[in-house]
Formats: sequence, structure tokens, C-alpha cells
Amino acid sequence: MPAFREYVHSDDDIDDDDDGNLSTGAAGPGASILPSGIGGAPGEKSHVPNPSMYVQFRRLTSRRPRPSSGPITQPQRLFLPPTPYTPPTSLFRPLATSQVHHPRYVAYGHRNMVLVYSGGSCLDNGTRQARAGCAFIYHPIDPSANPTFRLENLPTEKGLYTRQTNNRAELRAAIAALDCMTWNRDGFTCIVIASDSQYLVAGITRHVWRWRENGWTTSRGSPVCNQDLWVRLLDTVENWEKCGVQPMFWRIPQEWTASVTDRARNAAGFQDVRGWVHISAQ
Repeated sequence: MPAFREYVHSDDDIDDDDDGNLSTGAAGPGASILPSGIGGAPGEKSHVPNPSMYVQFRRLTSRRPRPSSGPITQPQRLFLPPTPYTPPTSLFRPLATSQVHHPRYVAYGHRNMVLVYSGGSCLDNGTRQARAGCAFIYHPIDPSANPTFRLENLPTEKGLYTRQTNNRAELRAAIAALDCMTWNRDGFTCIVIASDSQYLVAGITRHVWRWRENGWTTSRGSPVCNQDLWVRLLDTVENWEKCGVQPMFWRIPQEWTASVTDRARNAAGFQDVRGWVHISAQ
């Protein structure tokens, strides 16, 4: 049975007890109701990018209409699978179509929903020698197409640079995954970010509204850590929602994120980067 990463309480006011059902079938406000037809398929044994992975190809009989550009007024950002242990491979499969030539991880029975794995890792986390890396996986058969990059050192108002931490790397990877391409041009109306980070998933689906309303302070009155990245992530999510595309976040066990975590750990050894870098994908 897959094990979930234990969460270490932080001053960002994200609590294990409050957020324990991020992976269960108990849907709450802002959680998704899976479209009918998703699930029930055998799926691939693994989503680890591999040139020999089987990819379904479907020739569309008619041109798929472009997604509606109408804004999403009632966002549903928390993705809940049928059970806590339903693997991504049972819900999404590598698929290419006559419209989307590059394969993606696409939901069974819902061609407008795409899955992206995101992850961050930090060597010597919590020390002055910390070095963090980020990665996301969206291309099933071309490992080199899936970006890996160092967490940037960003200047602060005090003339210093932001810290290198695992939490910042997790946030940065999710931002890059959402911002790497124009997903709706390929007909996608829902982007599911799969991550083992409770910090990311609980923060963006449950806490970020309260933080913003409170002037980016926690219920304890302390400043929200990593506010700069939370603001960027929330802006990115809301911009997609204005375009009629729903970003969703799915917390999955570490066993299912091993590949993206390994890639992020390797990226932590890359050269230091100062200043924000846009990460693009094909």
C-alpha cells in the first residue's frame, strides 16, 4: 500500500489534521467531481517516460471545438480520485491524436483533461549550503522533453536572495508546469498537477484565499512563508481560470512521484541561477 510523505508542521499554518483528506474520496468545497467515464481502465504499469512506452493514437473524426473562453467562476482545484490508492495509471494514459501530435497523459473518457507530474527536491535542506531543483513530467515517451531546472535565487526587498528550500522548489515546479505552454491550444480544459507535496496541494486548494484576505499573514499573525511564489502560483491559476481552463492539484504518494523527484534532485546539482527564468516545453 502506498505511503504518503509525513508533513512537518510549518509556520504557514498548514496542518495535517485539517488537511488529512486531501487524498481520500471525501469531497469538500472546491473539490472535483470526476467526469463520468474516467477510471476503470487497466492503464500502463508506469508513467515513467520511456521511448518504448505504448501510446494510443486516436484520429478524430471531426475537429474538436476549442474550449470555451468563458471564465470559471466556481473553481474546483482539488482533484480527488475514486479511492486514496487509485494510481494515476488507472485514470490517465499516454495518448496522441490527429490534433495533438505529441503524446500527453490524457484522462480515460475525457480527452480535455491532462496530467502533469511536478516535484521539487533540496539537498542539505535547512542549511546555508542548501541547493534545490525542480522538475515536471508531461511527455510520456521523450524523457529529454521533460524540463529540469535549478530553483532560482530571487532578489528580495532587503537586498538579499530567497532561500533554497524543498517547499519553494515544490511551488516553483508547479508554476512552471502550468506556465510552460498554452495548454488550451491543444484542447485541454483541465490541467491536473500531481504532486506528493501536501504543502503545495493544501496551500493552493484550501489556505491561499485566507492568507490573501488576511494580508498574507497566517491565523497566528505571522507572515506567510514563500509569499512571492504563492502569489505567482495563485496568479497563474486564476489566469487559467479566466481563460476557461481549470488547474487542479492531486496529492499522490511518493512511490508515484519517484521519477519526477529523482529528476528534481539531479537538477539541484545544476549551476546557481539568479533571477526568474521562464521554463518552456514543446
